[in-house]
Amino acid sequence: EAAPTRAIKAASVAFHGAGSDDPPRGEPWAHGAFASFRGCPIPMPVLRVPDASSPWRLVLLALAVALIVVVPVLLLRDASNDSVAAVELVNHTQQVEAQTYALSYDVRNIEAGALALAARVDAPELNSRIAESRVRIAPALDRLQALTADNPSQQVRIGTLRANIEQRLREVDRILDGTSNAAGVEALVTRYPIRIAAEQIVAEERRLLARRVAYADATRKNAELLRWGAMLAQLVLLGVVTYFSTRQLARRFVAEREARRASARAGVVLDTVREPIVLADHDLRVVMQNTAFTELYGDDHDALG
Repeated sequence: EAAPTRAIKAASVAFHGAGSDDPPRGEPWAHGAFASFRGCPIPMPVLRVPDASSPWRLVLLALAVALIVVVPVLLLRDASNDSVAAVELVNHTQQVEAQTYALSYDVRNIEAGALALAARVDAPELNSRIAESRVRIAPALDRLQALTADNPSQQVRIGTLRANIEQRLREVDRILDGTSNAAGVEALVTRYPIRIAAEQIVAEERRLLARRVAYADATRKNAELLRWGAMLAQLVLLGVVTYFSTRQLARRFVAEREARRASARAGVVLDTVREPIVLADHDLRVVMQNTAFTELYGDDHDALG
């Protein structure tokens, strides 16, 4: 117990002597080897207080990742859905136009066959042509009305077209039954027009087609711009993360280097002091000691400063 006590007292004297302008007589601080230490004091390591904004930086970084990665994905999905819907609208318009032309063809085919039979043209295929076209007319009208169910003006035009076709088919039935006359044939040719109604339906669909094609093009362009913008934002985010990570690593490297230098300087000073110095824990186990302590007490402990 006497050896550690004398060592601690000696260390206390050494440190008190280091704090005065004139070192005490007989102390190792009076030696000329310590003149450089007294003239150029060794800077002590500075305790850095942790930056309180670091957690907020992580939160902001996570928010930036969410905004730059998740949000563009959602927007691109919506843009893709809009593009698909625009293409479906274009196909819808083309279907209405094709159905209208097919309906007009069947009506004209029936009328031509009926007029040929009225003129006593001997053609065995006329009756089959009329029957085949007549079977297709009613489903074609229903299909056309279903395709334009979301357009009230088209529904009115298709209703007019349906009424005129029914009137014309009645005249065709009279011609086929042989009960029609010249006035009936004239009514078939001049009255109950279907060409005007069909042209109006097609013109409206073409107008809608132009608008839908423009919408599809705009949607496609917006999706492309959004895709490039998202990629650029992700590159910027990657650059920012790389910059801050590099700076953090550089700070850590500098701090570790400063800590190693400070530890080395402290070790040099500790070994230079001729007073025995020892550092023990609460169980009186030696944690660190200088060379003077080892030389004085003969301890071979591997805890040199």
